Amino acid sequence: MTSRKLIDLDEKIRLKVKKFIEACNEKGIEIIITCTYRDNEEQELLWQNGFSRLKGGLSKHNIKKNNIPSALACDIVPVIEGKAVWDNEALWNKIKIIANDCGLDDPISWDKGHFEEIKSI
Repeated sequence: MTSRKLIDLDEKIRLKVKKFIEACNEKGIEIIITCTYRDNEEQELLWQNGFSRLKGGLSKHNIKKNNIPSALACDIVPVIEGKAVWDNEALWNKIKIIANDCGLDDPISWDKGHFEEIKSI
């Protein structure tokens, strides 16, 4: 099962994702959440088919607390005129700046649109 629901994010990152969505909207950038929580079986299928480098249970999307989804990552894509936009680097750079300002990072260079909480040093 893959979820797009914000409620399936850990509360700490959920607040940052909400702030991120609002900030994007304020800048005129429409985004959609493509994934918050993803169960281990779905993650395993993605790994087996070469769409992820992480096996089931190893992704920050697979986190549960007390058997309730509590993902520590979300995936997004910007939308222009109703279509997902994957190849507009200038737009993605703007999104990354907004995400960073909201406490989110895209630590996986090969996984465009994947955001996690910025790690404190």
